[in-house]
Amino acid sequence: MKKIIIVVAFLFIIIFLYVGPFNNFIGFFSRDDARKAYNSIEEIVEGVETYVIDWGFSPKAESIDSLSSIILKTYDKKIPVKDPWGNKIIYKKTGIDGYMIMIVGKDGKKSTIDDLIYADGKFKYDPKNGKYKDIIEKN
Repeated sequence: MKKIIIVVAFLFIIIFLYVGPFNNFIGFFSRDDARKAYNSIEEIVEGVETYVIDWGFSPKAESIDSLSSIILKTYDKKIPVKDPWGNKIIYKKTGIDGYMIMIVGKDGKKSTIDDLIYADGKFKYDPKNGKYKDIIEKN
């Protein structure tokens, strides 16, 4: 009987750590929100890269709103302008063909551990592995 109680108690602890408030402390965001954030960036990248292939240069947009307008007018396709937490996605043109996309994550603050940054054709900061690579932020 004691073994059963210990096993049940252990299972409750595991469940609490997975879905309880402690998960919010150790996890930046839920898996669903993380997947939505990655998907948002992928949709934006697809729109920008399609534009680059068709026109030979990246869209002349200075914000996610102007980029969204360009992609909508050119391809009749909507791209996300807000992340899963309701924060505005940051889009910045960097050079002739370069661009940066940033999702500030659940906390809504730049340069924190829950940011997702995509630039130069790859993710520069990925909270899944905790690596922050060569981003110089001027925002």
